[in-house]
Amino acid sequence: MCVCHCLQEKERPHTLPGEEGLYVPTTMEEGNSTGEDYSRLRQPHHSKGSNDDSAFFEGPDIFNEPASSTNEIYQQLSSWKAREIIRKYITLHHRIGSGHFATVCRGVWQRPGGEQEVAVKELKSGAVEEDRVKFLQEAAIMSQFNHTNVVKLHGIVTIDEPLLIVMELMPNGDLKNYLDRFTANRRSPRQRRSPGSTPPPSPGSLLPITPSLPHQLLSFCRQVADGMEYLAQKRFVHRDLATRNIFLTKDFTCKIGDFGLARDLGGDDLYQSTGGKIPVKWTAPEALQYRHFTSASDAWSYGMVLFEIWSLGHRPFDACSIEKDVMELIGSNVCQPPPPGCPREMYKLMTLCWNNKASNRPSFSHICEYLNQSDSKLLKLPAELPSTLSPQATQLGASLAEGKGLYSDLQYGYEESIV
Repeated sequence: MCVCHCLQEKERPHTLPGEEGLYVPTTMEEGNSTGEDYSRLRQPHHSKGSNDDSAFFEGPDIFNEPASSTNEIYQQLSSWKAREIIRKYITLHHRIGSGHFATVCRGVWQRPGGEQEVAVKELKSGAVEEDRVKFLQEAAIMSQFNHTNVVKLHGIVTIDEPLLIVMELMPNGDLKNYLDRFTANRRSPRQRRSPGSTPPPSPGSLLPITPSLPHQLLSFCRQVADGMEYLAQKRFVHRDLATRNIFLTKDFTCKIGDFGLARDLGGDDLYQSTGGKIPVKWTAPEALQYRHFTSASDAWSYGMVLFEIWSLGHRPFDACSIEKDVMELIGSNVCQPPPPGCPREMYKLMTLCWNNKASNRPSFSHICEYLNQSDSKLLKLPAELPSTLSPQATQLGASLAEGKGLYSDLQYGYEESIV
């Protein structure tokens, strides 16, 4: 059942000139702010007087960590000219996601040029101060990014309650769910839905595997690498790069998202450490053992994203359901076999990303350079297979077991280089 509620007057007037040109105020009196504050924000000090997106989000060239208190975060957002969206111009429709302290709804933003569909993250009623800080920290992180392959922040609603983060809408959902639509009908019940995962696609939404699919998958790989290269150049470490945190626009452009410092994680993919929850199957050894997160640990995770993409949605180390088994397997230097149908050059890139020594992994600039090779080279499959392999070893969507002996020289070479 869809839930719809409006955050504006019943008879909504057209947006007044300059009303989109408001900056987040520098200080807030929690619980006492009212819509009357908008008249103060229309003064020149607070208002750009422009509806042009380029008038906002003049953040630092190098990523700045969000502050640890609400007042300090408001100061950061104001100094970076983050847009304060007037509450009455946001309408919320049905819910599309929910977490521990926030929900995400599909919505509409009434702009001078017309309505724009958006995604709106709303802080839940009764959220404690710690959650409020984490919510604003996510907005402060997103306000510093501007790239085709990173989810765009449109603005924030900080006056009155509840707090809202207004982002671009991703109509095609996350990449994980999209990939599942190719292979969900071939999986066991346990594979189809693990704790904390989204429900499997309905039979009517399943997609056929066509000859053009490898080209689309390669495009996804390149787009994610481009977005991660941008974030690395900003010196931002994502820490949770996975297909569930990559989103698809209407035209299937990939956008990296989920920048919350405290994520709602659950299920058998996680390891509970003293510092919080870690997505074990995507996390580099040094991050698992010492919580040492860098761009190099993101590169390790990118290798796991490549595995997810070419396996059409299978999780890394899919046969392991216990976190201890996953950690032991990672520590044993055993290389995951390629997914069936994965081109040799793409599997080679995976093994480079999975080097146990962080300094030996490729940077995202090097990854992008690697992926600049022609489609014909990157998508080339072996002309002949060893007699021990079935033809399904080169078929996308086949059982993962079919890929075990594929590119064995790369698998053994990986293990020897680690030893």
